[in-house]
Amino acid sequence: MGPEGWEKVRFASECERCAFCLEEPWCPDHEEHFSMCPCIGPTQDDVEYMTVNGTLYGRVMGKPFS
Repeated sequence: MGPEGWEKVRFASECERCAFCLEEPWCPDHEEHFSMCPCIGPTQDDVEYMTVNGTLYGRVMGKPFS
């Protein structure tokens, strides 16, 4: 579990390929292509990042803590 208000960054390389198009990464949490899901990826604008014990976390800048 990460710091409060931060979520673990998801990488496309960690996702399996979509069973329908066989090309794009598939987000199992949101059941849609990784490029369309709301997961925080490693290179998004308006996201701040920090590494804790070798794990990358991110949060949208200006978003209040949960």
